[in-house]
Amino acid sequence: MCILLVLGYSNVYAGLVSSSRPPATRPQLHFQSAKQCQQCHQEIYSEWSQSWMAKAYTNPVFQQDFSRWQKYALAQGKDPLSCLRCHAPAATLTGDVQLTKEVSREGVTCTVCHKVALVRERNSQHYLVMDPRPNSLYGASSASSKNNQPLAEKIGAHTIRRSDALADSSLCAGCHLDVLADGTPLEHTYHEWKNSVFAKNGTQCMDCHMPVVIDANVKKSHRSHRFPGGHAPSELLNGVASIELLPRMKKHSEAESAPGARRRLQVKVSNLRTGHNFPTGGAHPSKLVLEMKILSAKGEILFHADKTYEFIFNNQQGSEVNGRQRVASWSDKTLKPLETRIESFDVPMLPDNSNIKLSLVYELIPVSMAKDLPQDFYEKHYQPITIDKVERLYDDLF
Repeated sequence: MCILLVLGYSNVYAGLVSSSRPPATRPQLHFQSAKQCQQCHQEIYSEWSQSWMAKAYTNPVFQQDFSRWQKYALAQGKDPLSCLRCHAPAATLTGDVQLTKEVSREGVTCTVCHKVALVRERNSQHYLVMDPRPNSLYGASSASSKNNQPLAEKIGAHTIRRSDALADSSLCAGCHLDVLADGTPLEHTYHEWKNSVFAKNGTQCMDCHMPVVIDANVKKSHRSHRFPGGHAPSELLNGVASIELLPRMKKHSEAESAPGARRRLQVKVSNLRTGHNFPTGGAHPSKLVLEMKILSAKGEILFHADKTYEFIFNNQQGSEVNGRQRVASWSDKTLKPLETRIESFDVPMLPDNSNIKLSLVYELIPVSMAKDLPQDFYEKHYQPITIDKVERLYDDLF
């Protein structure tokens, strides 16, 4: 749940932002459309407009999921508009829950982040403190900005103030950490990072998801606003994990010579460089699939098995459900940052010329969701992605 505060001219007003009306006791927030930012920040606008921040509300996967949630929430007496807090935050914060304004439909639009003055943490909740002054925006502090620039400077139509929050991962916790009152973790990427060696070493979310690039128009560097991540195509997925088929120490044993005997093949699976679990999320139903397929010399399938890495929610009957339904239990089978696992497959005795094919495939959404998406959108953004693959002859393992 995204919890926010509003920074007044002299006071801080605390409280949960309602998704059905603007805060009555706090200064009214105003967010300008990203198209206004485009006038001076063309390169950054181009990056953002292609990002999943810009598509947070409009993308068909969210719309499909949001529609299901609204039906469930209304039947259960829950807030049917709660998803808008993160997928259309300008709408929530201004009370435009019918999304009549263009800026409300812009997903995580520019000024939603650039109005954050600081982040406060209390009882494991992260509060974004926002400045309501119409022409007051914030940029990330850096060593050079702290030493060489004033705390506030007039740039074009607005004032830019420096904020440490825009360069700190706690900013991301507003939406990428969502734990329900009963403890159900709908979104837990921030906690995954916080408990990792990356956090201990000072690596922030922005270091990977907002790398420094050169603006071709003004010949000046800035943090990329493409926000690459777990959607295709994304450079962050290149080499993110690996698989290795381990050799066997001996070719035969007495037990393996018995009728119906089986051999154990082992595969090393490694999360090589993500600063959070892979796949990450919770209620977002992505998974990683390790598949082993063994074929004869003629191409016939002799053995087929797989193992999955995912976050699973179960209801009271033990059936799998998504995180927005009634959840009784959950289990986390995802790969932790830099984690390596050894997986075992017990396979039947096979001819030496059998061909072993291994693949590690990232599935962003289940088939049940994919079938209802526009075909071109699915093919461009949501087709399964092969992260790594290995092919070996069975005889080569001995």
